[in-house]
Amino acid sequence: MNRVLMQDIDYLTHVKHRCPHQFLGIHELEGKRKIIRVFRPRNRSCALKILGREVEMVMAHPSGLFTYIVPQAITYLD
Repeated sequence: MNRVLMQDIDYLTHVKHRCPHQFLGIHELEGKRKIIRVFRPRNRSCALKILGREVEMVMAHPSGLFTYIVPQAITYLD
């Protein structure tokens, strides 16, 4: 994980992040993809529905940070 990502995780886990929605939620990635990040402390798993289908998210950090990569066309409404 890069330094900026680790800093965001540290701020989230210590409730110091000034604007968590700049990090959490759905965000653009390179290569026509997006990433969805959610923070669910104490959860061991996390699922979400995309286009009516439930998918299991990947635990990116033991603090409760989960991620899922989606195609560029997906929006927060899907």
